[in-house]
Amino acid sequence: MCGRYTLTSPREVAQGFDLKVVPEIGPRFNIAPSQESLIVVAAGEGAEARSAIWGFTLPPRDSGAAGRRVINARSEDVEKRPLFRESFTERRCLVPANGFYEWTRIGLSRQPYYFSLPDSSVFGFAGLWSPGPDDRPGYVIMTTEANEVVAPIHGRMPVILRSQDYSSWLASGGLPDDSARRILRPWPAEKLIATPVGMRVNDPSTDDETCVLPLQGPVDLFTY
Repeated sequence: MCGRYTLTSPREVAQGFDLKVVPEIGPRFNIAPSQESLIVVAAGEGAEARSAIWGFTLPPRDSGAAGRRVINARSEDVEKRPLFRESFTERRCLVPANGFYEWTRIGLSRQPYYFSLPDSSVFGFAGLWSPGPDDRPGYVIMTTEANEVVAPIHGRMPVILRSQDYSSWLASGGLPDDSARRILRPWPAEKLIATPVGMRVNDPSTDDETCVLPLQGPVDLFTY
């Protein structure tokens, strides 16, 4: 599961995704479900960035689910899920990010880890988007099995796409099996860094650079 991520260098989005215009946003260090961020969608012969809300709203017919949001889609069975089936075929998107968080339990507390590329550059998660019931687009992030860096912390990780696969992912229509296997796979472990960070990120209202600062010294489970 991917439950928090960052977009710390939004000014890199235009170049990283070959876009002419990107909505103005500031650096984000703790993007949480139901919050707004950027997605990149197909547009004409190219792509464009839009603002969207993280999560698909479950339909009212799902008992007790009114108002709830689903934030991830498992790559292994996404085509079989009614909530995602149409978006997987017709509305795939990229979710710009600089890193993501996962947690491991230590005693009674959960220690957060921040995962990023070695150079901390911007990249794209594989995502799906939907118009949403209130005309505000929603998006989910695709997940896959964890690689060797993430696995000690969590069994799943978001699908990070190679830049050469962006156009294939954004194109509408079904994905051939060989393309799906190439695209929806764990990111290479040697190209991902895990950094233990402080407990401030546990609070979704905290959104500043302290969220990604490496933990100094031993893990202190009683600071927050």
